[in-house]
Amino acid sequence: DRETVMVAVAGRIVGDAVLERQRRGWSRDVGEIRIVADPVFRRRGHRLAETIFDLPRHSGLEKLFALMVADGPGSIRVFKQLGFAPKRP
Repeated sequence: DRETVMVAVAGRIVGDAVLERQRRGWSRDVGEIRIVADPVFRRRGHRLAETIFDLPRHSGLEKLFALMVADGPGSIRVFKQLGFAPKRP
């Protein structure tokens, strides 16, 4: 109930996406997305990002964060297209 996990399969697992939400407290309207994709399939990873991004619309989340491991231009472009803005510490 707190996490939704999606797995991309192309003969084997090539990526996963997680939508995590808090069910109680001040941050219950905040969600976090994490995506990991096999380097060979990263150019097609936007489908996984788009699919996991659609879930919060139906779950009452008002704010969404996306954590990225790499600063790859492709990943940044996909998340910007989804409406995210970069935030640096």
